[in-house]
Amino acid sequence: WNNDFSLLSGAVKLTNERGNEWYDITGSFKDRSLALQFAGSDMQLGRFIENSFSAVISGEADLVWNAPDSFSADLNLSALSARIADKEVQIRGAASLNAEALKVQDLYVRYGSLQLDMPRVTVNRLESRGEAEARFQMIAPSRDVDASLTAYIAFKPIDSWLNMEEAINSFDGAITVAAARFNNIYLDESFDCIFSRTNSLLSFSGGPKDMIRLQFADTGDFYAGLSYPSPIRGTVIGNMGMQDNTIEAQSQDLYVDLTSLWRFIPREAKQVINVTGGFVTASVQIAGTLGDPEFFGTAEGNSVRLDISRYLTEEVRSVPIGVILEGNEMFFGPIPASVGTGQGTVAGWFRFDRWIPDTFSLDIKVPQKSSVPFGFDILGVIAAGKASGYLNLSMANRTLTVSGDLTADDTEITLNADELTAAHQTQETGYQDSIAVATDITIRSGRKVEFLWPNAQWPILQAFADMGTSLRISSDTISRRYSLIGDVNLRSGEIFYFERSFYIRQGTLTFNENENRFEPRISARAEVRDQIGSGPVTISMIIDNAPLQSFTARFEANPPLSQMEIFSLLGQNLAGTYLAEASGNNQFALLTSTTDILAQTQFYRRLQRGVRDFTHLDMLSFRTQLLQNLAFQAINRTQDDTVDKSGMGNYFDNTTVFIGKYITSDMFFQSMFSLRYGVNRTSFEGLTWEGYALEPDFSIELRGPMFDMQVRVALLHLESLFINDVSIAVTRRRSSWQDMFLRFP
Repeated sequence: WNNDFSLLSGAVKLTNERGNEWYDITGSFKDRSLALQFAGSDMQLGRFIENSFSAVISGEADLVWNAPDSFSADLNLSALSARIADKEVQIRGAASLNAEALKVQDLYVRYGSLQLDMPRVTVNRLESRGEAEARFQMIAPSRDVDASLTAYIAFKPIDSWLNMEEAINSFDGAITVAAARFNNIYLDESFDCIFSRTNSLLSFSGGPKDMIRLQFADTGDFYAGLSYPSPIRGTVIGNMGMQDNTIEAQSQDLYVDLTSLWRFIPREAKQVINVTGGFVTASVQIAGTLGDPEFFGTAEGNSVRLDISRYLTEEVRSVPIGVILEGNEMFFGPIPASVGTGQGTVAGWFRFDRWIPDTFSLDIKVPQKSSVPFGFDILGVIAAGKASGYLNLSMANRTLTVSGDLTADDTEITLNADELTAAHQTQETGYQDSIAVATDITIRSGRKVEFLWPNAQWPILQAFADMGTSLRISSDTISRRYSLIGDVNLRSGEIFYFERSFYIRQGTLTFNENENRFEPRISARAEVRDQIGSGPVTISMIIDNAPLQSFTARFEANPPLSQMEIFSLLGQNLAGTYLAEASGNNQFALLTSTTDILAQTQFYRRLQRGVRDFTHLDMLSFRTQLLQNLAFQAINRTQDDTVDKSGMGNYFDNTTVFIGKYITSDMFFQSMFSLRYGVNRTSFEGLTWEGYALEPDFSIELRGPMFDMQVRVALLHLESLFINDVSIAVTRRRSSWQDMFLRFP
């Protein structure tokens, strides 16, 4: 300072030992004018203020003061970071203030998932007006919000900034929302919101098609009215405590359009369940904190339709639903519901989190007599048909949990090899979907459960599962683990091998798979019938616990044949092989083979499903080489005029029909008819006449608590009155108590 103190100046510099936190203050006072400059980096506000929320500031400020109506202040805030309620706060921007106006530029504020960008804010005291441009964003799972807006405000004239309280007691203005988005919902057109404050009453109205009407009093009392196109409509009155951030409100006439409301539900939940129709009328009270209140009251849902397409192939339709709201929870049911032609019950529970019910649980129960259509693809296990039993869908913490115990009827089950490979690669790379899924489903076989492998279009294995066998599917995409466990007993079916269909007499598919290995195994005994010079022969194919994807079978014959004779017999029946060897026409062999495969997979299979459903049989399959034999006979005639050209029996040679029916759950009847044709057959031998040979085979199986019994009759030898064609097999069921009973009768 100088001698008469007309000039004062000084500087303060502070720093820590590392030099990363520093403060620099300079100032001067001259001719009644005060000038201050302040700069700093990583300044810890907690050194000066006790409750500073761990704030750290970097920036600079300048102040020049001459008089209350003559001053200027400039602030350049490079960074401010703090923690409030376990959420991080970040602020940066620049501002300037003088006696006439306040200007803010490039203001950025982030609080947790909320983000606010304000490129321009101006408040002109002399003109009594203010303007602002802003962009609001919320970057959070299931709550992705983005809005761009401009605002205008006009307030009461004031003499200085010290009288700003008078301005905020009386004002009016407008907010124009130019663009807005909530998740994948975009604003169709811009809208205005008008606000004003007069006599301690704040009013707000506007929104799309003027759907919002709000009034707030200084005492906290408020009124809210919502109309179309808001998904929630009606009036709400109550009180908000601004100091303690609470709300108490009630409504007697709420109307909720469920289809419109569901658009705002977290997209993870909508991947599981969608509301495609319905509305709710409610009487409700709201109480608690403003950010996460509680709800009390009752509601009634009408014409509600749910789409759970991941698991049910048709919509769930319910009767009127009585809903109870209690605290953070909403629940209903169980209530009757229908899916397609089936019926069951549905019970639901929802939990509100910050006004949105993003946690839920749905229990679906279906009695066996009214099964519902279902279809799903879980980690490559594809199932489609009808099911009864229990299924639970629940969602919490962005994780979908699916559990249940289902009994499948009239169902096809197959494996998607590509998806199984992709699941294994996902496990190796660590890639996950946007929604975590945990699955634990047991599928039990009922009537008409068909297993196809490797796919439904070109099945090598086409087998019907025995009633009561089960398959358990478990998966967890968070830990990237899954398992497929179960023994599927095969009641009947076909194995396409050596371009022949071997009919399964007994077999088992064993699954013990996980994310590291997928190698199901098969044990089976299947047979095919053919003709040799001495008469009919049955060839049995036996697979002993071999990998399904690379099994090798061994063969037996009755009457006995050598392995060379069996392979020779099978080889001569390959599509076109005999003709190709005779004529050297390999292209014809390939053509007839391809024609046979296409007919079996694309035409005959659809036909047998239609006939099976029409006749109400549990199992039906037929195999014929009609197209193959037509081509064979046509080519053979052109090369050999001695070939028999009469009759149709030669075209239906090697045709087999299998039927099966559960009389009760413990009694099963099956029959197989095989048609053979031979030009040398000229007399009636057994069931043979004029070259036609029908080989029927009947059996009935009885399942008891300790023994299974099978009685089988093959009508092949009329000369012995079919006595040699009857067989009886008894299989003992093993368990600890049964063994004890047998040991001590």
